[in-house]
Amino acid sequence: MTAPEFLKIQIESGIPRESLSVIVPHFLGGRLGLRDPQCFDEQAAIVLENLKTHDYVIKDRITGLDKEHLYFAISHLAKLHAITIGVKLKKPEVFEKAVLSNINIAINAEQGVLDMVDKAHNDYKNISEARVYLDKIKKTIDYGFKNDVRPKEPWATLVHNDFWVNNMMFKYDDTGKLINMKIVDFQLTNYDYGVKDLIFFLISSSRKEILDNHLDDMIDFYYDSFIESLKSLNVDTNAFPKSQFIEQLNQCAPVKFIQCIMMVQVIQAARGSVTQTTETANQGVFAGGIDDDNYKQKLLHIVSTFDQKGWLIN
Repeated sequence: MTAPEFLKIQIESGIPRESLSVIVPHFLGGRLGLRDPQCFDEQAAIVLENLKTHDYVIKDRITGLDKEHLYFAISHLAKLHAITIGVKLKKPEVFEKAVLSNINIAINAEQGVLDMVDKAHNDYKNISEARVYLDKIKKTIDYGFKNDVRPKEPWATLVHNDFWVNNMMFKYDDTGKLINMKIVDFQLTNYDYGVKDLIFFLISSSRKEILDNHLDDMIDFYYDSFIESLKSLNVDTNAFPKSQFIEQLNQCAPVKFIQCIMMVQVIQAARGSVTQTTETANQGVFAGGIDDDNYKQKLLHIVSTFDQKGWLIN
């Protein structure tokens, strides 16, 4: 029900059909449970269009995205966040029914998350180059578990909450030009600051050299794309000053450190060694299969990036 409303508001805002953003696959059908279609059970199912038959592909999670794909994905993420806000501000009743009522906080993987964070923390202790950061790492992990940043309106939006390489698919034309993408796996969605998606995406899915050289530029590009998308929906952007956005970025980053370090176990896992879905963390599927050097280097790069940006807790 959410996706049609996202498309409808774009059409009503006068966006040309060729410029419409259809960010998700088409929903074909589903059920909450086998015995009772209205009650969730282990036989719940959802059927979406097969994007592979439309030539969409997933990029390599281990190497990460290049600059072209990063900027393309950032623009689509910004559109998702902006369209949600557009519906909220222009159609509050529709927003309550079609968006907010469909957001549920996932708690089934809580123990798995704790185990993964503990593992990442212990691994930092065994990496000699990380010793200089250990006090800040502990304080930032503790801070992340004990604190959260409550979103202030009108900034709160639909947050994917698991936006990384494996949850997006890209499409190209006959010349190899990147022309479209779809976002998949909305099982962990939340109503929160959109910048939380951005932080996790950039840290988890960027190639090292691009993150080192273009992090601030990508952050700026997200904000500019977000504002342009709001303008295309005829939303007053004076309520979304960049100063507030940067404040949110610096408030939210320490809280996202936990997700960034624990997901390295998934991102850098040997190919084919684990089930690559966050919601199965409580089944212990992320134990083992780690390429040690890639894994350690990614952990080090994350903590050094957070430190350089002033996102670790002192």
